[in-house]
Amino acid sequence: LQRTEAQILFRLPKTRALVFVIKTYTYPLEDIKAEGLGPDLADAIEGLEKGNVKEIFEYKRGPVWAEKVKAYLRS
Repeated sequence: LQRTEAQILFRLPKTRALVFVIKTYTYPLEDIKAEGLGPDLADAIEGLEKGNVKEIFEYKRGPVWAEKVKAYLRS
């Protein structure tokens, strides 16, 4: 599954309280591949690995799944 988050921050008009909302969407990798977006997602995974904060790749356990997922997405 591919997971995407939408994050929204807004202020309530009367109380001025801040509200932070997270909506998570998940998509089967098969759907992403079928739409022709597999190579784009594989590139994004590589970007995560080579990015400014390489620790995020480790935190997301990239070494465990990344190579197999990229190979599937590009096949």
